[in-house]
Amino acid sequence: MKTCKNCGTLLPDNASYCDACGEPCSDTLSHKEYAERTHRKETTKKVRRTILLSVLAIFVSIIVISVIAYIIDEADDEYYGQGEFSEWKNFVSSDELEKVTFDMTYDEVKSILGEGILEASYDGGDYQYYFWPGEYATEEKRGYESFNTGVTIDFVRGKMSSIDEQNVFHGEEARKTFDTDFADLDVPEITREQAHKIDEGMTLSTVSQLLGGKGALIDSRTYRFSSGMTYKYDTYRWRCKTFDSPDVFDVEFHDGKVYHYYLGNYME
Repeated sequence: MKTCKNCGTLLPDNASYCDACGEPCSDTLSHKEYAERTHRKETTKKVRRTILLSVLAIFVSIIVISVIAYIIDEADDEYYGQGEFSEWKNFVSSDELEKVTFDMTYDEVKSILGEGILEASYDGGDYQYYFWPGEYATEEKRGYESFNTGVTIDFVRGKMSSIDEQNVFHGEEARKTFDTDFADLDVPEITREQAHKIDEGMTLSTVSQLLGGKGALIDSRTYRFSSGMTYKYDTYRWRCKTFDSPDVFDVEFHDGKVYHYYLGNYME
């Protein structure tokens, strides 16, 4: 007996065609050969299925482990924010802040500035951010603006690592500008054409010459790191008359060079 290669039907040894499917007997196999071939196919399918299931199991395990690790990691991370104005107690002055150094722990900083507000805590408390409001902080806003002042200190494994100070060292000057109506600022009034002469990279001296005088400081912010790196941002304000109404022209300097400039509410 022999077996049809196409459909597996058993045929007589002298058959020329398969009675079931019409396949020529030249393409037939012996029953033993057909059985061996079928066994090899089934074995190959089982091996492939086993490999596929193993790879899938490993992939799913990696995802599950990653999700569990992420959940555990996130459980240790908390962001609390700076709280409400009514919760602020210790308002920092520039004289107090000058006494803070990078080798201090939180308790040492606390002995100078008072208790801070825990703003965020990450990696099980290895990274903690504390906030202190500046002495010129107030609750009210002016239109779309708010006067931000204070200091955020980053403690890494118990030691001070970086400090973000805003309107503490120049708080009185910036607060005065913030509290003054646009039309009453004691600075040059410029035109829109003059404002468009300002370009990135210019110094405060160059900008002042182009605009007919120095503007009023409205915001001063400094980032300092234990590595010695420092980034300073200062924003100066000029009066500008556009569309027949008083407006302002603000220029932000990064480390003494023009970084951004704003005409009214719009960044140029």
